Amino acid sequence: EEFSKITKNEYLEVDVLLVFVNKYKFNIYKERLLNLEYLFMKDSSWAVTDSVIAFNKKKDDETNIYFFKKWILSPYIFIKRMGYVLYIATLKDNKEAMNILLNNSKETGIYYIDMAISWALAVASINFENEIYEYLKTTNDLFIKKQTIRKIKDSYRNTIEFKNKLNNLKGAKK
Repeated sequence: EEFSKITKNEYLEVDVLLVFVNKYKFNIYKERLLNLEYLFMKDSSWAVTDSVIAFNKKKDDETNIYFFKKWILSPYIFIKRMGYVLYIATLKDNKEAMNILLNNSKETGIYYIDMAISWALAVASINFENEIYEYLKTTNDLFIKKQTIRKIKDSYRNTIEFKNKLNNLKGAKK
């Protein structure tokens, strides 16, 4: 009944249960996302935060963009990651969101965040091939660049031509 009395981020099973309760306790999508923020302010698990978005996603670009922008600027690792995963799950075909993604895709040195950024960029490349190519061509963030290229090359949703074009970029493995 009372979220504030439950110990969070100690047991994976409890966190997953809280995600289910959250979905059914808060009928208004925006309230549900606000409560997710509360649930994941402390350390969590990438598996839980990634699953949370898949379970709670809704096609509401205005709300999703609001939380995407807010979460990717969060000082909390797993909320920040949840922001990038929200992009992947709900905003991957939204031009405004893609521009926000490109403007906020800087290496953090935190593995779980940098991998989420790379994943989001790779997914964005499906709809925004030219923009992602230009980003990869100019970025100095070698980890994100390499991981994004790797994820694009592993994807069945990108064209062979685009994958071959990436071979010409510095840092890309042939």
